[in-house]
Amino acid sequence: MVPHNKDKFNELVVDAVKESLTQILGETATNTVLSYLEKNNAFQREDISGNIDRFHSCLTELLGSAALLLENQIIKVLYHKLNLEYAVKENYEFIDYIKELRHK
Repeated sequence: MVPHNKDKFNELVVDAVKESLTQILGETATNTVLSYLEKNNAFQREDISGNIDRFHSCLTELLGSAALLLENQIIKVLYHKLNLEYAVKENYEFIDYIKELRHK
């Protein structure tokens, strides 16, 4: 079930981002990446889902093609946190999944 509360959804997205980064990069690198994104891109981690286009662009700029791997993991973790079954959707990208989940 997708939460209807914007703040709760933002919290779940941030948790999914942190969990995914930690799984792939480790805790130290996760903190470094999140701090870099905040300091150099004028948004707080607590509002990643509110700035999902910017987050995606910054992550791609920072990690290159590795960002796709991370974004896929974030989506899978987020679906799990929402107790939803994840299925790959044709022509869907990271931003599409987040926007769809936010508006359900």
